[in-house]
Amino acid sequence: MTNDHLMKLTSSEASFLWVSYMKDSMSICIFQHFLTHIEDEEIKSLLSLSMSYSLEHVQEIQHTLELENIPVPDGFNEHDVKLNSPRLYTDPFYLRFLEQFGKNGLKSYSLALSNSYRDDVRGFFSKCINQTSNLFNQAVQLMLEKGMTMLPLLSEAPEKVQYVIKQGFLAGWFGSKHSLTALEVAALHQNAQANAVGKALFTGFTQTAETKDARDYFKRGLEIAVKHIDIFHNILSQENLPFSDIKDNQVTASTTQIFSDKLAMYCIAVLNENGMRNYGTAFSLCQRRDLTNSFNRLALESSLYAEDGLHLQIKHNWVEHQPMPSSDGKSILP
Repeated sequence: MTNDHLMKLTSSEASFLWVSYMKDSMSICIFQHFLTHIEDEEIKSLLSLSMSYSLEHVQEIQHTLELENIPVPDGFNEHDVKLNSPRLYTDPFYLRFLEQFGKNGLKSYSLALSNSYRDDVRGFFSKCINQTSNLFNQAVQLMLEKGMTMLPLLSEAPEKVQYVIKQGFLAGWFGSKHSLTALEVAALHQNAQANAVGKALFTGFTQTAETKDARDYFKRGLEIAVKHIDIFHNILSQENLPFSDIKDNQVTASTTQIFSDKLAMYCIAVLNENGMRNYGTAFSLCQRRDLTNSFNRLALESSLYAEDGLHLQIKHNWVEHQPMPSSDGKSILP
């Protein structure tokens, strides 16, 4: 990105760049440790590609923020990861991690792009979308080739166009329920998959956290993730629909700390952010009242958990202040 323009960064542009820097600096630390232990050459290639993208992003964002006299966040660095620590996750989990965080990255970058105005910032986030799309497509293709995912296929194609003729189609709390639509099945399937990745992260962080506060917080998150997975699976099983059951062999028995509690807490904060966004999207896709009620309730539970996490991060001085608009509305203050 360059500064050959007259327009200063807007508050939204500065904030999205700042957040992107934080997420990419975190990702670099995570990928560095993953690459230390990876055995599968195909997954290793994707991890290396993803880390190269993140390194490129932090360099460009740092340059832009410095030109605008906006403090570059501390983010995360070599002090937040112990590269000589034993393996904590298996190779298949690395691939699932890339697929889920790639999917969520596409949503985050799209939001950033839609809130950007300067040409260079729009160009940057457009490039991020293209890179993340490339990474996501390769991760999904590799998962398919390795038989690591089960698709929520349409069980029976309709013979002709049909119309909804009864208001009861929206029912769900009482009386008969319509069979799940394809979008409702997709929402349940995708959120179960996302929580399965979260379950593995919580398990590993619970085993390796240094402070009791963080360890207890991760343990609580693990319980929530397991509960949410069970809810989604129960709904699918009631409809006699299959669901993808990710085995619990994604995490090793290691208890040696790898990532600082500050980094692990931030990673879970990003996970919570993605989870609430996913539940909001699922809410908008569902037409049965029992499903919309479930997603609304689970989103609320996730938001309360996220709020408790923020309090914990503030207690340990792990939260950096985002850029904010000044009182004159013209400049950005740290």
